[in-house]
Amino acid sequence: MDYKSIGHIILESEIKSEANIIGDSNGRLLAEGIMQDLDVKNRNGRIYVPKDIDPDLNSDRIQKELIPTGNMRGEANHPLDKSVARQQVVDLLRAGVVYTKLWRDGNIIRGHFKGANNEIGDYFNKDLASGYKPSFSLRALGSIDNKDGNCYVRNIRIITYDWVILPSHQKAYTTGIITDDKVKTESTLPLNLLTSDGSTNVVTESLIPLAIENEAAMGFIKEESANFKAILENFDVQAKSGMLIDNGKRVMLTENNTGNSVVVSLEDYIVRQFMN
Repeated sequence: MDYKSIGHIILESEIKSEANIIGDSNGRLLAEGIMQDLDVKNRNGRIYVPKDIDPDLNSDRIQKELIPTGNMRGEANHPLDKSVARQQVVDLLRAGVVYTKLWRDGNIIRGHFKGANNEIGDYFNKDLASGYKPSFSLRALGSIDNKDGNCYVRNIRIITYDWVILPSHQKAYTTGIITDDKVKTESTLPLNLLTSDGSTNVVTESLIPLAIENEAAMGFIKEESANFKAILENFDVQAKSGMLIDNGKRVMLTENNTGNSVVVSLEDYIVRQFMN
């Protein structure tokens, strides 16, 4: 059967005041941040423009339904499951941030947000209270348009902005805690999807790990990497398969007994050989 690529999953990661900090009945801080910037090339080499993101950002689905009902939520990290079905669903059990407002300000998408009412939301709220600056990355459906040497994302349908460590848009960080009068401020690896029916393109912007499906490649890492051998000697992990993360610099494996993830940093020469 002949397959053709239809696109990519794209997952896109002080004004001083003496006023009172705004919170809710559960002690959640309300903060403001930049979700992404527009008309500039992000770390993944993609460009978003206002005319392509405005229609869905301003849609009734987001502005009149998801946000007012508290259902515009972002997960802690983009989903590792690369299926289209998983990527376009927000898992409530993994959602740590709730967006109360999203809007475009010039070439910046801004948002108001707080921690969700769960354990992950507790971590998010504690990070805000500690003065940390959580960062965000778009997860969306869309298509890629290569034009004049640039890569533009078109036909955008926003799924959410997930809470990530290293955002693809360098400005996509929390800018401050909201008080009663102002704001108190302080990957990627592209994933090709194959289909035989030529259906709608899918786009995502994140640090999605790349699955290591080739047994020979995994065997090479097991034989050549001293770091990898040390992990196998000390942990009961699944070594037959894994996920390359951090642009191929580390491998993430799963412990057999607990299901917890174990991350192994690969030596530079291993990275070069493997990527070659």
